[in-house]
Amino acid sequence: MKKFFISLFKLLLPLPCPLCGAETERGFNSFCPECYKQLPFIDENQPECPGCGGVLDSALAVCSLCLNENERPWLRGYSVLEYRDSARKLVGMLKYGNSPELARQLGGLIADKLQKLDLGTDMVIVPVPLNLRRRLSRGYNQSQLLAKVVGKRLRLPVVNAVKRTGNRSVQARRSRTERHRELRGLFSLRSGVQLADKHILLLDDVLTTGATLSAVSRELLKSKPASLRVITLARTPRKV
Repeated sequence: MKKFFISLFKLLLPLPCPLCGAETERGFNSFCPECYKQLPFIDENQPECPGCGGVLDSALAVCSLCLNENERPWLRGYSVLEYRDSARKLVGMLKYGNSPELARQLGGLIADKLQKLDLGTDMVIVPVPLNLRRRLSRGYNQSQLLAKVVGKRLRLPVVNAVKRTGNRSVQARRSRTERHRELRGLFSLRSGVQLADKHILLLDDVLTTGATLSAVSRELLKSKPASLRVITLARTPRKV
């Protein structure tokens, strides 16, 4: 409970640039110009992979990373940053550094991306649920915080439509096969949630293999939505 109130208090404070601590011209809730330039944005001048939103690095329909995965259950995937350098640092601070206030700046980056995409105003944002044990120890679900920021900026509803049915964790360092196996039966739709004929935007912080997003997507598709897209703050880059 103490961590919850500390996290809430931090969310109400004005924020400097999270990378250098400098005050910003956009009212304490953004990045300074120099640090903004250092963010590893996915190159918007390159073709994007429809599976994950990363750079399409081959002549095939999807990128080399998505080729190693099962067919994506969603219509289209988008991402903002490559998960490296300052992006990895920021995500680590948000998830493990007791810094929920970073959701304002990082959620703002997602909102900026969506405004450029212009996907319409009839979407429902669904955040990926967090392991209950981690949520209690952390004090918040980082994906839910990001979703709330995006929803407020774009005036879109945020619906916690999916719940975890267990507390077992799925480690990022596990193999692709192990991750998919561990995720079976881990998510379910919340009772009473009505998503039929809705345009869903599933939101998470980082896409690595996409196993978690796939598992949640399969549950959401049971509700018969009009469409299902995913967006992540960061995408793990391919190894070169």
